[in-house]
Amino acid sequence: MQLAIKWIRQHPNLSAWFVLALGMVILLVIEARDVGLEASQWFWLIVVTILVAGACIWIVSWGDDDEVNGDEVAGDESVGNESVGNESVGNESVGNESVGNESVGNESVGNESVGNESVGNESVGNEMVRGETRA
Repeated sequence: MQLAIKWIRQHPNLSAWFVLALGMVILLVIEARDVGLEASQWFWLIVVTILVAGACIWIVSWGDDDEVNGDEVAGDESVGNESVGNESVGNESVGNESVGNESVGNESVGNESVGNESVGNESVGNEMVRGETRA
């Protein structure tokens, strides 16, 4: 049992592929049992179903590398930024670019930022709650 758990933790995508493929094949067999397919048709349907499950897991895993500390971050570029004593809860950032910014003592709660670009800005002691900025 410990070996199986260790393997699942080391190979999460393969494990997810196996579980999804198994579920999809079981549903396929249950739903298509009365259709009258030949053996070669069953074989290729099952093979294609397993490949589709693998493609699904592969696409879902594209976002795995972008997650940082539970926040969803996609396509961000950060260069030379300093951040001290900031607190961020439940924020989502997509396609933001940040260059040479300095942020000190800021708090951000429940904000969503999409496609913003910030260059050479400095923010000190600001608090942002539900989209409102307080200086």
